[in-house]
This record gives sequence, structure tokens and C-alpha cells, in this order.
Amino acid sequence: MSGADEPFVFDPETLAASGALPTVTALAGERGVRVHDPIEGGTAVFTAPVTLDPATLDEAAQSAQFTFPVTTGARVTTPSLTVPRRVNVRVRDADATLVAESSNQEGASVPAGRWNLELDVTGLKLYLAVDGAVTVTPRTHETVIEFGEDGGSDAEGTPVEVAIGVRSHHSRPAGIVTVPQSPMGVMRGLSTFGSALKTRSPERSFPTLRGHPPLLDFGDTYDAPAALEPVSDGPTLTCPPAYEYVYPLASLASYLGATVEPGEPALHADGRRYPLHVLDESPRVTAHRPESVPTGSVARYETAVRDVFRHLFVLDTVVRTVGYYDVPLSERERIEAHLPLSLRAAYDAPLAERTAAYLAVPLPVTAPAWPRWRLTATAPAVPETARFLPFLAADLALVRTSAAASVTTEPGTTLAPVGPGETGDAGESGVTATGGGTRAGVDDWGDGEVVAVPPAPESLSQAWLGEGIPRGASKATLRSYARHLRRATRAGQEGDGRISMAVVCNDEAMREELAVGDIYGVRDVVTFDIEQYELTDRETLASVFESDLDFVHYIGHVEERGLQCADGFLAADDLGSVGVEAFFLNACRSYRPGQTLVEKGALAGVVTLADVVSRSATVVGRTLARILNAGYPLQLAVDVLGEDLFSASNYVVLGDGNAELVTAASGTPVLLEVEDAPGDAFDATVSGYPTHRNGMGSFYVPYVGSNQRAYLNAGELDTFRVTRTELDELLTLEDVPVRVPGRAGLAWSDELTADDLSAMLEENDE
Repeated sequence: MSGADEPFVFDPETLAASGALPTVTALAGERGVRVHDPIEGGTAVFTAPVTLDPATLDEAAQSAQFTFPVTTGARVTTPSLTVPRRVNVRVRDADATLVAESSNQEGASVPAGRWNLELDVTGLKLYLAVDGAVTVTPRTHETVIEFGEDGGSDAEGTPVEVAIGVRSHHSRPAGIVTVPQSPMGVMRGLSTFGSALKTRSPERSFPTLRGHPPLLDFGDTYDAPAALEPVSDGPTLTCPPAYEYVYPLASLASYLGATVEPGEPALHADGRRYPLHVLDESPRVTAHRPESVPTGSVARYETAVRDVFRHLFVLDTVVRTVGYYDVPLSERERIEAHLPLSLRAAYDAPLAERTAAYLAVPLPVTAPAWPRWRLTATAPAVPETARFLPFLAADLALVRTSAAASVTTEPGTTLAPVGPGETGDAGESGVTATGGGTRAGVDDWGDGEVVAVPPAPESLSQAWLGEGIPRGASKATLRSYARHLRRATRAGQEGDGRISMAVVCNDEAMREELAVGDIYGVRDVVTFDIEQYELTDRETLASVFESDLDFVHYIGHVEERGLQCADGFLAADDLGSVGVEAFFLNACRSYRPGQTLVEKGALAGVVTLADVVSRSATVVGRTLARILNAGYPLQLAVDVLGEDLFSASNYVVLGDGNAELVTAASGTPVLLEVEDAPGDAFDATVSGYPTHRNGMGSFYVPYVGSNQRAYLNAGELDTFRVTRTELDELLTLEDVPVRVPGRAGLAWSDELTADDLSAMLEENDE
């Protein structure tokens, strides 16, 4: 662990502080309401044909109105509400039974009755409660929900009372568990992680129902609040009492609500024992396992743990479709015909019995439905890693220690590679080291400081918890993870939902990148307050980093003396407490000052490991701004960027890679890849990227043509054969990155038509 993490102590007062609640407020200057989660940043807007004056509902009224729990409720009177984008709407009766659903282009209507409507909106669990008839009409860029007997024909109909309920995706640890600093102590700590589960039913596969495990700290003896003690009737995981065997079980133990005990590697449930030291190497499993079959006993054990986790998780997501969420799920369609169990019986079974039934299903049955995982954490098998485990388990991260033992070190590099199309000028194929100049640099890394973290193909993103400067992974710290918990206090103080940021350019030759200020501000519903600075002095730049901004994008030079200013250099060490949430230092070798910014208070930041050519850095800066503006978290943004721009391989995330500037308009960030298809058609491949807010297990329905099929939101979802008209509509629904095979860099949906893509693909064939 880095020296900066060793003295870190979790703050019990932070855990005890009450979090800021979501709000429902009238739209300023418009007819409608705005729903906002001040902690996680999720926002939804309803417009209406009449002026709305939301009245707060107390807890008793909330319980009476809503089938599912909400944390904030308000009442409005209106004949209709309109969401300014297409969203799925599920209609439930008083028993929470699904009676109708509006999905993609298909609307829904129900007669007079008492209904709860569940809306799939950005970063929130949002509900409407109404007593009367309901008609839902999806349109290209909006969803209209009309109430009353005259609904469906006239949005200016008779106003009715409608309750709006919202539940935040945010969760915080229920407490701190103290354990002895030993493998056995950590095993006992992991046994309390299941206390965070909000349900033991298959719906625990939804991220909002898993909660955040208690924090772990070291002490002489075991100590845990009574409410966090493990349940006695859950599954049991056994493994040798050694860190390299204990750590990979963290997320699985949390998800299962399992106790962890010493023994041979195995999962025990309802009398069934499933070995975890034997790897399934059948062709059907290896064909769908993203990672190759490893050598070494620990690596094979880690892979076996990942396999059984993926197996159990997929089965939960399939089984839950016979419960409250009876949706056409792609993963269910892929495997149901081969399942030797009753989905209804599994849904109704107690946890241990259901787990045993799952273990009786051969892995080759579920392997075709395994999703790409969101995060793999590579960590050394040392005691301090244990303190990261609650945060990793909250994200269902896959933890491996064997790869940490095989990392390789690199000598210091002097220039980031530049690929075709990265100069910023159309038609150029590349740039030399002298073309456009560089953005200076702090110093050369010493041999052994930069570590090449082995790839983790099973996941979309990777975090590094060890010593050194990682390439190919974010550099996680305990401070940055814990800082995310403290956002509740800050959010409660601010709470207006506006995104505040600064774009700073301290070199006249780099003014072209100032255009990122216009890129960041282009989002419906979200309000940005963007300040632009040029050639700042040290005092001004210091005030920018010390202020409570959400994001700072710095463009300029970095030298050993610090960040370049008009009157010299600002050393990050000279700053007081850093108040900025996140940052991007687009300058050569900006790792050192970025590391200091994180140590002094920032949640996360993007920095460089090498000298960067100014013109290619401008391309990276503009592209990263667009990706962040599309709702990608920092680490996923850098990962996607690195797949398309060679020079992006020298950009790395420090701190909590989950940090987001905004939430994706559809909740899950997506990427399109478009290829030619026979006739006048295209193949559009949709890939999803789970986030901290919309994590593993979330549904995603691609609005492609008339599709109503749902998918788990991780990795490549499906390829759709579309017409020109369908592709044009898809491109207008949301501003997302588009990858065109054979072309360097990303294109963007709001700048493309089907004709444009056809021309690009024809050029590639020439």
C-alpha cells in the first residue's frame, strides 16, 4: 500500500451522519417538477400542462401511496406528466403485480384503479402513484403519461392528484467491524458483509437492493455491532486461512450473505458442497470465459470463484423474472431451455436451498449468458488490502491477488505513442514527436515505478491496489473510496443539482482545447455552471483547486516546479485542502501533482504518465470531455478512450474510478458499433457499461427498431439488423460514442446520419 494510505482512519461520525435526501421541486420558470438526488446526482424532469406546486408527503403518506419503499414523496395535481425522453414504464397494482408495461415504442393503458408506476429514469428509482385510469404514450423524444378517464385523448384533461416517490441509489455502510490483523480475522469480517443485503431473494441481483458492506478496520480483538452479525442459515464459504485465498471471496461472500470459514476451497449450501479448487475446462465454459485458463493453484482458484459467482448471479437475474420483474430478458431466452430447475420453485425457495439448486445446474448451461463484469481489482496479498474489501464488494468487484505477484515494471517513457487520426486535423495519418510540441513534464519515472498490470479480460475496467504507478488500471486509494461516503454531507449543503466546473488554459498555443467548455455543457435536464480561465496566476489557480467545484479541466504545462501559471508555477504541495471533486490534468507527466490533489481532498482525477504531443493531447482532451459528458465514469471513459486512441494509453485515473461528472441519459452509458449488412441495411452492435449508480444486474432495453427485449447492462449486448430509418432514429435518441470499424477514433451519434455512416463504410472498403 502507498504510504499515504497507512495512517488513514475511518471516521465513525461520517457514517453516522444522515445523508441528504432526494428532492422534488417546481421547475423554475416552467410548468413541471424536477426530481434530484443530491448525493448520487441522478436527475429527472417532468413537464406538465399546468403549473405544479409539489407538496411534501410524510412517511405515513408515502407508505400508504407506494408499493415499494421511497425516501422522498410529493403530491402534485395535473392531468398529465411528460418525461422529456423515451423511458420504460411499468404499471403495478396494489399488490405490486405487474399489469402493464410501456417499453420502447409500445405504449400501455389501464382502466380506473389504484396504480403504482415505476419509471426507468436516470440514476433514480422513481415511482408515480395515482387513483384513476392511466395511459402511457412513448414518442421519439418523450414519454407522455396521462391520468383520468379522459386520459389518452387530451393532455389538457381534468387534473388529478399524483404522488411522486423517489428512492436514492446511494447506500452507506451500517458501521465499522474491527477484526484482528490476520487472515482468520478478515474471514470473520467478510462474514458480516451479507448484513448489507436489503433482500435475500433473487432481486438482490439489482444494485439498489445490495447495500454497502460494513467497513473493516484492524484491532486487537473482534468487535461488531449486533445488527451486523452473520445470519446462521445462509451458505458457507471455506478456504485456507491465507490472504490470497480469502480476498477473492469478498464480493461472493457479500452477495450470498455467506459466512467464511477455514477449510478446503468450497461453497456449502443446504447439504451440497461445490469445490472451488477444481476448474471447469469444458469447451462450452472455456468458449464463454473471457479470460484464458490460468496456471498456478491460486490463479485457478480465483478463476473458479469467478465462474461460480457469474453462474449464481446470472441464475438470480433469470429467476427474478418470474417475480416482480416479468420482462423478456435476453439472458433467460439463451439458457432457459437447458435449465434443470423450475424458475418459480427457485424463486420461492429459501436462500440456502435456492443456492444448492443453482449449484446443481452445470456451469456450461449458464456460461453463454455470463456478462462482462464491471470491475476487477488486482491487489497484493497483504493485510492492508482487507480495508479495501467493503468498497470492492459494494461494486461486486472481482478480486485477484495472483496477478499482483506477476506485474512487470517499465523504464520511464518519454513520449506517448501517437496513432492515426490523433493530430486533430482531418486527413492526417499521424504526427511525429516534434509535430505540435509537447506539454512539458515533471520528471522521468524511476525504474520500477510504472507497473504494467496484467489484463483482466473478464471485466470492463480494472483497479490497482498495490505500490507503483499502474498502466491499464486506476490507482485506487482508501481515502478516495471513503471520500465518496462523505459526499452525503457536502451534497446536503449544496443540493441544487447544478454541475460546477472550470476549464483552465494556461498556454496560448493550446487555446483550441478551450472548446471543451462547450462540450461539457451540452446535456438536457442537467444544468452546468462553467467558468473559463486563461493564463491564470498562481493565486487564481490555487483558488480554483481549493474551491468546491465538481470538475476542473486543466490545459497547459507541468514541470517539476508545478503547474504552469502566468506568474510562475503552482506546486500542488503548496495548496491547502483541495475541494474539487474530480479533475483532468491534460499535461505531460501530470501524475505527481495529480497524486497530491487526490491526497489533499479530490475524489479522483485523470493524469498522464508520459510526455504528450500537444496536438494529440487536444484530441484526447476533447474526446474525453465528450465521453464524460455522455455519463461514463472516469475509469470507463479512459478505458474506452484507450481502445480508439493510441496516445490515450498513457492516461490513468487516480482515486475512485467510479467518479462521474453526470449520469448517462438512459442510466447506462452505451457505445454503438455500426457495420454494413446485406441490402440497404446495417448491423448495429450495442455495448453497455455498468456504473456505480447503475451497477451489475441492471436492466437495459436498447431502443432499436421495435425491440422490447431487456438485457443485463454489461458488455456487448446484441447486434441488431436495422434499416436506414431505424438507424437514423437510434442516432437521435441519445448522444453516444459510435465506433466505425477501420476508422481511428470515435464518432458521435448527434453528428451522424445513416447516410454518413454508409459513406464511411464505403470508404473503408475502397
